[in-house]
Amino acid sequence: MEEEVINLQKCLQDKDEQLRSSTSSTKQGLLELSAPSVAEWWIQACALLPSDLCKDFDSLILLVSWTMWKERNNRVFGSQTVASTHL
Repeated sequence: MEEEVINLQKCLQDKDEQLRSSTSSTKQGLLELSAPSVAEWWIQACALLPSDLCKDFDSLILLVSWTMWKERNNRVFGSQTVASTHL
């Protein structure tokens, strides 16, 4: 598990370096996509990434979404809250 975390961190660092070295229009494009839905934004954002990083990007989006959904369910159905720093 620790090795997977290290690999993911390295992947994210590599992606950060790639974005820093890419043209400013590509960097801005990832943040300023004008898609009407999350699904369309996701597809457009992944299209801007190198193909070998799309799977990692998909995993990141799914994990963040799942964490937010779990927290939402805890708040609605369990009357439990977690501080944002613990998410």
